[in-house]
Amino acid sequence: MKNEVDKFVIRKKISPFRAIFHFCLYAFLWFYVFFVLIVNFAFLFGYYSDDFVSFYLLLNLNYGLYIKLIIGVVALIILTAIYSIFRLHHLRRLNSNVKKD
Repeated sequence: MKNEVDKFVIRKKISPFRAIFHFCLYAFLWFYVFFVLIVNFAFLFGYYSDDFVSFYLLLNLNYGLYIKLIIGVVALIILTAIYSIFRLHHLRRLNSNVKKD
């Protein structure tokens, strides 16, 4: 079964330098996301310090953005689900046209 699948899968080889670059980039982005979450939760739970106030102002965060963020995440989830349904339907239709041995 694996050999049949491997015939149709084309995998692009990347260099070790590029893999390290991708790892560092994704690690930095996740670090930034966790940093923003920590600052937000600190303010939501009433922990105030000079550092957190500075970061909060630097990131320009406010409660109105939370609603916009939630709406954006829900919209992306809905759009992804709709696209996936149409794509899956299209692929199943293409697969039904293939002759089976």
